[in-house]
Amino acid sequence: MFQQNDALQGGGITILSVEFGAHDVLITNSAFHENTGYTQAGGLLVMLASALVTCRNTTFTHNHSPDGAAIAQVFLQATMQTSTLRLAGCLILQNGGAEHSVTATITRLGGAIYQQCSEGCIMVLQNTSVNGNQAFSGAGVHSRL
Repeated sequence: MFQQNDALQGGGITILSVEFGAHDVLITNSAFHENTGYTQAGGLLVMLASALVTCRNTTFTHNHSPDGAAIAQVFLQATMQTSTLRLAGCLILQNGGAEHSVTATITRLGGAIYQQCSEGCIMVLQNTSVNGNQAFSGAGVHSRL
């Protein structure tokens, strides 16, 4: 369980790749709960990752960030590479909104998932529930392509 972690970005996990090539990451039977990313991604950040990142049977609850309270996928490279985020059998519940703390975080974009890509982004949701999330835009998913 990734619980009550705070970071500038990617409160629970940050997957960052500056080298291009095939990289696969599997997160399975896990939970991200009450994590905070002060700029983006309260739970999971997939950034510049030329990879297949799969979350299977994973729960994201009560995470906070201005962009992508639970999950953010950011890929702003002009390359022939792709970044793939696959969520299978996941629960993404009650993320975003306003965090009640000294440094309050109000979710602007993507209460559950925030995606910002210049090209080469793929997001696949399979048997995944996205419920009760809050944001100014895209309480479930906010995608900026």
